[in-house]
Amino acid sequence: MTDKEYKEYRSAITRNVSEVGQALLERKVLISFQEYEQQHGQGRALPWSFLSIAERSLYDCMLAHTMKVLDRHQGSATFWAIRDKCPSRMQKLSAYSDKEMEHLEDLAGKDKLKKIRDKTHFHIDRAAVVNPAGVYKAADIKRDELGRGLEYLWKILNELHQEVFGQKFLDLVTAYDSISKEVSDILDYARSRKFFRTAGQRPVQKSVR
Repeated sequence: MTDKEYKEYRSAITRNVSEVGQALLERKVLISFQEYEQQHGQGRALPWSFLSIAERSLYDCMLAHTMKVLDRHQGSATFWAIRDKCPSRMQKLSAYSDKEMEHLEDLAGKDKLKKIRDKTHFHIDRAAVVNPAGVYKAADIKRDELGRGLEYLWKILNELHQEVFGQKFLDLVTAYDSISKEVSDILDYARSRKFFRTAGQRPVQKSVR
């Protein structure tokens, strides 16, 4: 690689691991929401309330970060560009797994995240605008698929960051513990102020696990 290419390679690693870390933290908040609701037998937040808007925004952001990292557009500096720029370096990592790479290929493919990205998440497709929910249904991304992909991306990109920069990008364990407590405290307050609907008043959003 030229100096310019190596600089871009290093920057791409930092940017992509940051995007994945953000998606994982957003997913953790969403899971904490769902766990709280299950634990307390709580209905969903009132529509158009801050909590409802925040929950939907977190879900959209989580998908957006994941889509950006797994985008295969020519000229992009995403995960695939990092892999293809120096495949031998990635393949030597202890986290490298052909099985998990195949899972990422499938998750990023035209029938899953790319379909959602192109038809409704980043674009308003003329045909799909009639039934945007049908796009998500057709993509049929199972509850654990997204989590599995994000966890693997974090694992391999963090190890690559260690290899290239001499240190991991971030340890999410401490952040995870803090988030769960913060979400619980916020929802305790919201419950005391009756910011939730009673269970059954509107459909429960699909789990993000």
